[in-house]
Amino acid sequence: MLPVFVTSSVSLFQSSHTSSILHR
Repeated sequence: MLPVFVTSSVSLFQSSHTSSILHR
């Protein structure tokens, strides 16, 4: 099985972190 779930989770986390930094 491919780590699709892991990749999605990482992508979401990164996006959220980036958004938070940019918003700040």
